[in-house]
Parts: sequence; C-alpha cells; structure tokens
Amino acid sequence: MSLREDSLFGPYFERIASEAIALDERDLQEKLAFNTQVMRFYPMPSVALRQVALLALSGRDVEAMRMLGAAIQVYPEKTEQWLPALEELARERPARFSGLLGFARERLDRG
Repeated sequence: MSLREDSLFGPYFERIASEAIALDERDLQEKLAFNTQVMRFYPMPSVALRQVALLALSGRDVEAMRMLGAAIQVYPEKTEQWLPALEELARERPARFSGLLGFARERLDRG
C-alpha cells in the first residue's frame, strides 16, 4: 500500500487488494469498509459479490440481499458463475449464507 500513495496506478492497487480479501470474520469491519470504498470506483462483479458476502458475514442480511438482487439484475451471468462459491460458503456457514443461496437460485431461475 505504500507504493500506492506515490503511484499513478495507485487506485488499481486497491482493486487488486480487494480481490485478496479473505471471506472470514477476522477484521470484518475493516474489510467491509475497504471493499465498500473499492466498489465506489470499481462496481464490477467480483467486488460487488464480495460485498454481498462481507455484508452477510456482518449480519447485515437485508443489505446483502439487496446487493445480491442488484448483482443478479446487472451481472446475471457472473452471479451464476459465483453460485459454486456461494454454495461453499453456505456449507461452511449455513446460518449466514443459506438464505442468500436460496434467494440467488430463485432469482436466477426466474431469469
């Protein structure tokens, strides 16, 4: 990140760093704040779907559902490609991700 401050390509470092965020509870609020910042400049599927997962981990279910609904509408193919990762998250943490998985499957099936 120190290279970022002096580089013309600094903003790109943030997007790349966002890709490396582990989807777990460690430093969750910092991860969510960082990814939120990145999403403002790079509202791309990987960043948006990571935001869904971080919101769900934070217990912000309504926001996670809203973000997932928007991702399905804007990026249906990428969201469908993300389903295996969401299925894995639902197996690991069913209380946090099962509802999102069901919601995603239903919305994607309706097309």
